[in-house]
Amino acid sequence: MDVSYRTTLELDKIIARAVQLCTCAETKEMMRAIEPFATTEEERYALAQTNAINALLLKNGSPRFGAVHEVRRVVAHAAKGGILSMGELLEIAAALRNFSGLAQWYGLTDHDMLPTDDLFFALAPQPVLEKQIGECIISPEEMADTASVTLRDLRRKIRATEDSIRTKLDAIIKNSTTNKFLQDAVVSIRNGRYVVPVRAEYRGEVGGVIHDVSSTGSTVFVEPTAVVEANARIMQLHAQEQEEITRILTAFSGQVASLEPQFSYSYDAMLQIDLLLAKARLAVEQNAFMPQVNDSCRFALKKARHPLINKKKVVPVDIALGEKYDTLVITGPNTGGKTVSIKTAGLLNAMAQHGFLIPAHESSTVCHFDEYLVDIGDEQSIEQSLSTFSGHMKRITGILELAGPDTLTLIDELGAGTDPAEGAALAVSILERLRKQGTLLMATTHYAELKIYALETPGVVNASCEFDVESLAPTYKLSVGVPGKSNAFLISAKLGIPESVIDAARNHMSNDDKRLDSVLAQLDDLKLQLKAAEDEAEKARYEAEHALESAEKKRDALIKQGEEELEATRRKAHELMQGVQNQAYALTDELRRIQKDEKTNAAARAVRAREIARKDTEQLLNRTEKKQPKRQFVPLKEVKPGQEVVVQSPVECAPFARVVVAEAYAAGAGHVTVIWADDAVTRLTYEHVEKSYFEQTSEWKRMQLDSLAQDGACFVFIEGADPAALKGIDPAKPAAASKARNTQCKVFRRGLDYNINPWCIAGAPVVAWAREVFPGDADEVAIYKLWNAILHTARADGQDPESDWELHDAAFEKNLRFLNDNRFDYLHYTAANGTDLTIGMTKGHEWAGGKGKTPDGHPFFPNIPTEEVFTSPDRMRADGIVYSAMPLIHHGNKVEDFWIKFEGGRVVDYDARVGKATLASIIDTDEGAAHLGEVALISKNTPIRESGVLFYNTLYDENASCHLALGVGFPECIEGGYDMSKEELLEHGVNVSSTHVDFMIGTDDIDFVGITPDGREVVIFQNGQWSWE
Repeated sequence: MDVSYRTTLELDKIIARAVQLCTCAETKEMMRAIEPFATTEEERYALAQTNAINALLLKNGSPRFGAVHEVRRVVAHAAKGGILSMGELLEIAAALRNFSGLAQWYGLTDHDMLPTDDLFFALAPQPVLEKQIGECIISPEEMADTASVTLRDLRRKIRATEDSIRTKLDAIIKNSTTNKFLQDAVVSIRNGRYVVPVRAEYRGEVGGVIHDVSSTGSTVFVEPTAVVEANARIMQLHAQEQEEITRILTAFSGQVASLEPQFSYSYDAMLQIDLLLAKARLAVEQNAFMPQVNDSCRFALKKARHPLINKKKVVPVDIALGEKYDTLVITGPNTGGKTVSIKTAGLLNAMAQHGFLIPAHESSTVCHFDEYLVDIGDEQSIEQSLSTFSGHMKRITGILELAGPDTLTLIDELGAGTDPAEGAALAVSILERLRKQGTLLMATTHYAELKIYALETPGVVNASCEFDVESLAPTYKLSVGVPGKSNAFLISAKLGIPESVIDAARNHMSNDDKRLDSVLAQLDDLKLQLKAAEDEAEKARYEAEHALESAEKKRDALIKQGEEELEATRRKAHELMQGVQNQAYALTDELRRIQKDEKTNAAARAVRAREIARKDTEQLLNRTEKKQPKRQFVPLKEVKPGQEVVVQSPVECAPFARVVVAEAYAAGAGHVTVIWADDAVTRLTYEHVEKSYFEQTSEWKRMQLDSLAQDGACFVFIEGADPAALKGIDPAKPAAASKARNTQCKVFRRGLDYNINPWCIAGAPVVAWAREVFPGDADEVAIYKLWNAILHTARADGQDPESDWELHDAAFEKNLRFLNDNRFDYLHYTAANGTDLTIGMTKGHEWAGGKGKTPDGHPFFPNIPTEEVFTSPDRMRADGIVYSAMPLIHHGNKVEDFWIKFEGGRVVDYDARVGKATLASIIDTDEGAAHLGEVALISKNTPIRESGVLFYNTLYDENASCHLALGVGFPECIEGGYDMSKEELLEHGVNVSSTHVDFMIGTDDIDFVGITPDGREVVIFQNGQWSWE
C-alpha cells in the first residue's frame, strides 16, 4: 500500500498524538510503526478492542500504570544466568506493578466477555516478588538494611566501627598536643580509609600510615595508628556487605529468570494494553465512537468531524459513498470547506483501518480499502521544474495505475492549473476512467462542465459547500445532490466592483454558461425553499418538544414539591424520634442510677424502660398531623420481589425452617433454596474422612453457593448446633473445611464480606444445645427456656417486635456518632484479670453497628440479636496481652480460660486451660488469622448479659461482651472500602483472611480509653459499660 496518504490526510498527526498518549517507550515505537489492518475481520476486531478499553476507561478511570524501559533485555539477561543490578530489578518490579495494576483495574467493574479478555488473562502478577523487591531496594544505587538479616548486621557493625573511628579521630583533632601538627581540624577519606591532614614538617609526630600528599607537598594525609585496625575492619565489612548484596541480587535474579516464559507473555500483553489505552485516551479527547465496518466497499459517515479542527469550531458533515453513488463531485467557492470534506472522509476511514475510534456518530459505517489514492495540495516543485498542473498530473498518473475495486480516490481541484476548456475536458475523462476501474471517488472542482457531467451521469452526484453571500463567509456545510455556485459576481459586487463591470462580464458569458447559471440559481432557490421548509418543520418540532418539556417541568415541580413536603414530614418525624431517643437515654441513665442505689431487678428495669420509651414515643407521634397505622411484623419484609432466598438450617430445626420458607414466599421471594445440615452426619464425616479431603470444596457445592450469590440471593442462616458436637475431633479438619469454603467459594464469600448479598444469622434451639445451656431440665423444658431466652435477647417477645427493633437500631446512633466524631488513633484496654492491650485504628476507619446496607443501599440486619458497635483495626498495630471473659465454641470444640499475646499486630503467644489445640488451629488457618480483623464494643447492660444465660454460642455470647476477632476485617469499616480490592484493603491496614473468629474479652470491670491523633485521652468504657451510662 502506498503510504503517502498518511501525510496528505494528516493521519501522521493523529498517530503522533497517540504516541504522546502511550506510557512505555516500546509502545511509542509500536505506535509509530502502526500499519493498517489487512482484512475487514482484523479491522473489526481491532476497533472492538479499542472500544472495550474505551468503555473500561470511562467506567473505571485510568489504571495504575507507569513507564518501564528495556525490561525484555533485563529478563533475557537473567534467564541466561546474569546477575541483575538494583536498577534493573526496580524496572522488573515496576513491570510487575503494572501487571497487578492492570489486572485490578480490569476487575473493578462487572462486565461480560470482552475482546480484550485474552490480554488481561495473560497478565501474571507476582505480588510477593514485587513487594520483596520494593522493600529491599530503595533506589538504583541503594539496598535497604532490611533486605536480609546479614546485611542489617553488617551495616550495623560498619556504622558502629565508623562511629568508633570518628570518636578516636575527633580526640586527635581536639587534643591540644596533636592538633597543632594538623593542617586543618577535619577528617577526610583517602583510598577508602579515614585520615587526618598533617603538616609535612610534622609528619613524624603523628604515627600512622601515609595515604596521600597534597599537590603542593605541604600536607600529608595520615591514617593514625589508633584507627588502622578499625579502618581495615571497615574495609573487610564493606567487602562482606558487597558480597551479601551480590547474593541478594543473585537470588532475585534467579526468581526473575524462573518467571519465564510467562513474564514475556505478560509483558507483551501489557504493551498491547498500553497501545489500546493510548487509542482509548485519544477517543476520549476526540469524543470518538466505534463505527461499523461494512463487508462491501461503501461507507456512510454521520456528523463526522475532522479531528484536527477545534471541537468548538468544526462543523459536522454527513458523507456517504458506495451505496447509491460511487462518485461525489464537490463544488463551491474557495475556503468553503471542500478540501476539509474529502480529507475528513479519507482520514476517518484510514483511522478506523488503524484501529482508532472516529469522531462521528456511533451509527456511522466505514469500509476496508486496499489503497488510499490522494491528490490534495500543490505539488509544484521548482527543483523538479514542475508547474502546479504538472505536479497534479504526475500524481494522478500514479493514481490511474493503482485505482481499482476496494480503493478510495480523493482529488482536490481536478483539472486546475491549465486552460479551463482543456482542463475541464481532461477532468471529465479522468473521472470516467477512474469510475471504470471501480474506485470510490471524491473530487473537488470549480468547472461547470463537471457539474453538468454529475447531473447527467448515473452514479455521479453533485455536492456543494454552502457560502453565505451576505457575510462573505463559508458555512462549511456539505449539501449532497446540489452543485455549488462560485458566486463570483455576487462576491465582487459586495466587495465594491462597479455594477457596470459585472454586467459587462455577464455579457461575455456564453449562452450555455448563462443557462447553467440560471439552473444553478433555480436550484439555489429550491434549496432555500427546502431549507425554509426544514426550518419550519424544525420550529414545529421544537415547539412540540418545548411544550412537552414544559409539561414535564410542571410535573417535575409537582413531584419535587411532594418530595419536599415528604422530606419535611420525615425531618419532623426524625426530630420527634430523636427527642424520644434523648428521653430514652435520660431514662436509661436514671434507671442505671436507681440500679446502683437500690439494686432493683435488671429484667424489670429493662421492661420498664422499654414501656416508658414506647409510651413517650406514642405521645410524641400522636402530636403529628397524620397518625401512622400500626405496621404488621414481617420477619423477611426486606426481601425484594422475585429474589432468591437461601435458608441454611439444621434438620432438627425443620419446623422452624418451614415457617421461614413460608414467610419468604409471603414477602415476595421468587424461589427459596434450603440447605440442610446435621450434627451427627457432620461428626461421622470428620471421624471417617482424611483431612486432605476437607482442603478442597466439592465442585458442586462451590458452584451452588457461587451461583446463588452471583444471582443476587439473600441468605438466612439458622444457628442451632450442639456445642460439643465435634468434641474429640481433630480441629484441623473443620478448620480446613472452613478455610476451603471461604477461599474457594469466592463469589459467595465476597458477597457476604462486601454486603453485596443481604444475609442474616438467627438462632433456633436444638435439644443438645438446650441441654448444655439448661442442664438438669427435661428436654422439653430446656427447649422452652432456650426459645424464651432467644426471643427475649432478640427483642422479639414484645407486642410489637418490629417497632422494638427500629427503636433498638436508632439507639446505636449515639454511640456511633461519638466514636466516629472522635476518630481515635488507638484504644487501650485494661482489666483486673491481666488484660493490658493497645489496638491501633486505621486511617479513615468507620464504626458501624445495627442495620447493614448493601452497596446499592438495601438495608438488612446481619445478626439477630445484635448489640455491638464495631470496626476493623489496623492489622499491624496491636501490642499487649488480653484474657478471655467467656468460653469460645468453635466448630463444636470449646476453648476456655485462654489468653493471647500480640506484638506488632501479630499473635506471638497464647495458651488455654481447655482447647489449646482448637485455638492453635484458628491462629494457624492462614497469615491473616494471626491478626485482628474486628474490635467490637458492647456494654454489660444488655438483655443478653442481664439474662445471666451463657449460650455457648458465639452469635449470642459475643453480644453479651466486648470482643475481638481474629481474621478478616470488614470493607464497610473503612472509607471507600466497598470499592477496594483485597490487596488495597491490606494496604490500608484492614485484615484479609479466610476465617473470622470472635472471642469475648468484656469482663465486668474492663476499662478502656481512646487516644486521639493529638494525644488527647477520652474515657470510653468504665467498669464494663459506656462511660456515660
